[in-house]
Amino acid sequence: MSKIIDFPKTQTFHNIDQAFFEKFADAALLLKCFECVKDATEFVEDGGAIEVCDDVYVSLIEAYWALKVLFERKTGADAQKIADEHWEIASKCVLAGEDP
Repeated sequence: MSKIIDFPKTQTFHNIDQAFFEKFADAALLLKCFECVKDATEFVEDGGAIEVCDDVYVSLIEAYWALKVLFERKTGADAQKIADEHWEIASKCVLAGEDP
């Protein structure tokens, strides 16, 4: 058995989460967000539809995490918690017939 099949090495994957994006500088995160949104809008304008787990969807998830890291760096607050609070306040205003 002198001939062993050499299978190609599997690609290294990373978790798409806040910890991964915390490694990058602000400028890199901003550029990532810009590129993700640009690609997604061009895709949709060309008639594409974003589906769960396709490349464009994953790219938008990456933009989400990059923005979350940037927000926390600049404000010290958790963007998701702030967004949830704003959504709750806006919902109450709309249900009460008031302007949010």
